[in-house]
Amino acid sequence: MTQFFYGEDTYSIKLAVKKITDDFINEQKTDLNVNTLEGEKLTYENFTDAVLSAPFLGDKKLTIVKNLIIEKEFAELRKKIIKMLENLPASSEVVFIDNGKPDARDGLYKYLGKNAASKYFGPVSELTLRQFISAKTAEQNIKISNPALSKLTLFVGPDLWRLQNEILKLSAYAAAESRVEIAPEDVDLLVEPNINLKIFDLTDALAAQNSTRAIQLLNAFIQNNEDLMMVFNLVVYQFRNMLVIKDLLLRHETNIAKVAGIHPFVVQKTTQSLRKISFDELASFYRQLEEMDFALKSSRIEIENALVLLFVNFCKNDKMA
Repeated sequence: MTQFFYGEDTYSIKLAVKKITDDFINEQKTDLNVNTLEGEKLTYENFTDAVLSAPFLGDKKLTIVKNLIIEKEFAELRKKIIKMLENLPASSEVVFIDNGKPDARDGLYKYLGKNAASKYFGPVSELTLRQFISAKTAEQNIKISNPALSKLTLFVGPDLWRLQNEILKLSAYAAAESRVEIAPEDVDLLVEPNINLKIFDLTDALAAQNSTRAIQLLNAFIQNNEDLMMVFNLVVYQFRNMLVIKDLLLRHETNIAKVAGIHPFVVQKTTQSLRKISFDELASFYRQLEEMDFALKSSRIEIENALVLLFVNFCKNDKMA
């Protein structure tokens, strides 16, 4: 039997392979017939030895091959492996893993797509992130408020590995404070924002009313298969920060991060854009974002077209150099 797992969600891939491995070891009562091979170091001899040699103290072997298709320079090796897979012994199980999306033109990729049990683990959506956070906090016997959940999602993004670690840290902190719920202030205190720098580029372009640059960046998100609803939420989050920070700057506040309850990293990145836009312009655009948010939740518009129209309309006085 041959299986193939690939995609950007490396956390879920690892869980799927762990289950296969655990089930195999439980069935065989030993881990002596499990081999893991790294694609960048793989040779044809290594592969044939792993899949063709007789099982030891069991009736099956499990071979896990990591990142062979992603490694583009091993095209000839992959061609040989295809022939080997066509005559795979019944005693041999092989699992191919690629952390990313391989070139669809590759011969082994095509072969596995037709002949193996394949599954693509694509980019993590915002809904999946929220479900993941809720499940992991429940495992720690603690709750997380909706504002804290939203902020954690925005700060960390679709990195389930990091999210798991941050949840453990936040849960331990809340428990040490004798609380049963993680608060948004905990996220501000303990979690370093990992907001995609292109979001700051995008909000900077909007603040400068540079529609050409804003649409270019939006297209980059689309081409990278980013969750556009998450992009929209990040824009809303950032413009909300901009309004608060702009107000405090106009009041000549010196400790903005503490007064606003916004992470210093976000304050620093945001302040750079505020020279290009007035408070009234910020407020006007934020109202437009709120109206779009309602329309999106009402399913009245398509997210991609809506963002293009919003950006172009706001930047109608284009200040592009």
